Amino acid sequence: QCHLWKNFAGFTDRDEKGGKDLVVHTFCRVCHQRQVLSRDKRRMERAKKRKAVDMTGGKKAGKDKDLEEVAEKINLMRQNTMDRAWIKSFALESTLSKYNKFSKTIFENMGDKPIICGVFSGSAEDIIMMRATDVILDLQINPHKSPQLVGGEGRWIQVVTEIMENDLEPVLAQYGDMGGSREQGSGGAGGGLQRQTSLELWGKSNKTEIVKRRIQELMQDDDVRYKIVLLGSLLVESRLQSLLEREVRLEAMYEGCILMAFTCDLKPGEKEANYMQLSPDQMFGLRKMGWSGLQYKCSGKVLPLVDGPKPHQDALVEIVEMVGVKAPPRQLIEKTYDGLDSLYPSSIIQAACRDVSGLVETLGKPNSAGAGEGPAEAIDWQGCSALHHAVVRASQGQEDQVLGTLLYHKADCMKQNRRGFTPLEVAALTNPQALPVLVGHYFGSKAAGSKEDKSKVLRKLQKTLESSVQHVKHDLVKHNASLSITVIRDLLLGQQQQ
Repeated sequence: QCHLWKNFAGFTDRDEKGGKDLVVHTFCRVCHQRQVLSRDKRRMERAKKRKAVDMTGGKKAGKDKDLEEVAEKINLMRQNTMDRAWIKSFALESTLSKYNKFSKTIFENMGDKPIICGVFSGSAEDIIMMRATDVILDLQINPHKSPQLVGGEGRWIQVVTEIMENDLEPVLAQYGDMGGSREQGSGGAGGGLQRQTSLELWGKSNKTEIVKRRIQELMQDDDVRYKIVLLGSLLVESRLQSLLEREVRLEAMYEGCILMAFTCDLKPGEKEANYMQLSPDQMFGLRKMGWSGLQYKCSGKVLPLVDGPKPHQDALVEIVEMVGVKAPPRQLIEKTYDGLDSLYPSSIIQAACRDVSGLVETLGKPNSAGAGEGPAEAIDWQGCSALHHAVVRASQGQEDQVLGTLLYHKADCMKQNRRGFTPLEVAALTNPQALPVLVGHYFGSKAAGSKEDKSKVLRKLQKTLESSVQHVKHDLVKHNASLSITVIRDLLLGQQQQ
């Protein structure tokens, strides 16, 4: 299954060049390919059994006369299964549906130990990510602090060490000679961190803000962002271990840090009954962690620890969740708490709360997104740009000032978020009335390719929407997709006539 971390050490290795840099692997980009290969393997096994039965029974083989022919058919099936339109429509599934499938799969395939399977939603995900970035910030600006004092013992130390040494330190090197100073953490065995930065940086009064800005820039990189998601998940593991007072191990994670599964050990007094016993304080502590749904299974019995997740009352909110465009937390919108601002760049917060004047000011500052990109391309920890958020709330036509401001600053309509959805696709599924403006901007952009290439992109989008109408079990998705298909068909016809 996707993200099955049965042995965390099996997903880490040392860099081949120097042998010192620790590399952490994640499967966020290849989960679907792995599922397809697994299905293909089972098809091949069934084909072999059919051939064996035909040969043993002396019957003439049916349509699968040769295994090479079967393999060729499987390859064609794989190409069809990997069709982009099918993948996108498959991804349009609610958190409740994914949680039910995830927990069922985990419970059926991991039965040797007690299992805890849970789902986070709402601002709980942001708090997990905020905790991960706060840990990195705290350890970086306090070189003598032990990691164990910050987050306790746990496998998270291995990941935070890798992030700080291989990702954060290089971007802080611009403040002077990297050889200027070397500080070591005072943690226990295996817990010491090599924190090496310049004397010039440590001499700055605003070094906390400098490090915080660099962490936000690192969040723009997919690989680093996945590591920080993993760090947050392992901090949840450490918190569960402390709360339940037993060994707890993260075994599976899906959709970032939204869906997680853990195995846990039984205490000596629990082994006879073969069931984990939790006190009222521990049950209350689990609820305080922010789980929107939590189940526990042992000896074939499933116990709900936290009921949920509950379906959304607003169908549009559920679609926005499906396409991975998570609105910034209320605390950020209302400016009552600034601890989450490293997860959501200013342009995204301004687009979400419709602050046109603030957005104009932010977009006028060059290269604040890092990596040579403009601020219009800055992304949050879900991989969404300000344009992803703007199209969900945009009004019809050119009258929407937030959308118009972003498009004026050449925001990319084809930038994918973590779930693979572009602003063009988000508009088609959530807000079809904004689609003509986006398509007009896309065809008018010089950097997006030739007119023929753009028409191909729109035809692929049309195919995705047709697949959504056919396969997705959500009335509003079907309705919006049908409207968008008509809009795209008319726009393509207009382009052909020009």
